[in-house]
Amino acid sequence: MDDDEDPEEKRRRILAQEEAENFGAAMGIVAGIAVALTREEQEIMEQESCNEYCAEQEIWQQTMGG
Repeated sequence: MDDDEDPEEKRRRILAQEEAENFGAAMGIVAGIAVALTREEQEIMEQESCNEYCAEQEIWQQTMGG
């Protein structure tokens, strides 16, 4: 930052810096949402897999007379 810097150039530089910071914050939010959705989807898939396994075990026990 030079005292001889053109005021318009300084304004553009500051604006660019603020926009970059805002973009970084927005990307952080998007990444956080993506991680949360991925975890939720994974938990749902694990629960469905468990439900299928339990249903198969129940059928097996009924078939085998257990």
